[in-house]
Amino acid sequence: MKKLNNKGMTLIELLISFAITSAIVVSMFNVILNYQTEQSTEALKSDIIAYKNTITKLIQADIIKGELKSVDIKPIKQVNNYTEYGFILTFNRNLGSSSLSDPDSLGSGGVLVKELTVRTSNTEENYITYDDINNKGVLQSVKYALPSVGKGIIPAKDNQSTTETNLTKFTAVSTNVNDYTKVDPVTFLNLGINYFDLDITISNNELGGDYHIKIIAPLNYSYCK
Repeated sequence: MKKLNNKGMTLIELLISFAITSAIVVSMFNVILNYQTEQSTEALKSDIIAYKNTITKLIQADIIKGELKSVDIKPIKQVNNYTEYGFILTFNRNLGSSSLSDPDSLGSGGVLVKELTVRTSNTEENYITYDDINNKGVLQSVKYALPSVGKGIIPAKDNQSTTETNLTKFTAVSTNVNDYTKVDPVTFLNLGINYFDLDITISNNELGGDYHIKIIAPLNYSYCK
């Protein structure tokens, strides 16, 4: 009767088995890691889209309901770690806030005055503040922080060192109050209309492109007939 071979696996066979097993484990790890990265990126995109929609809807609702009268653009404030853009929005209507108890928030004729601020920074939190009326009838500043995935390290301008930077941030704030001229088709007269144009760019290397908060509205125009 032939005896069974009980020598077991040789060293070479063990090494080959270990190499194959390691390759499979690494491949599975990469797949899981890539999936987690994609999930994180999609979650960040959703958060930023929700953020920009919230800010846009908030301001546009005031513009339509309150009938934006004028916008004063404040001087840009630049500090070592951040840049701040400020806007004073004056409305023709009081936005239905008859209970407003803060006289400093009312302009001439009792119209409502709100302040919008955009703070941008590479190393600090990026956020927008916008005035709102609380349940006591007092106008107060409300902070809306930009969703972020933390900070990262990038080469400094001198290429000799690195600097820590926000991964998600406002990278540009473009604003203006312009004159727009159109022709009335009935009277054939040129009608000059001033409008407020604001574009806030949100960037992150993982997003595959920039997102924009865009506010465009005519000034001193009757929205509600």
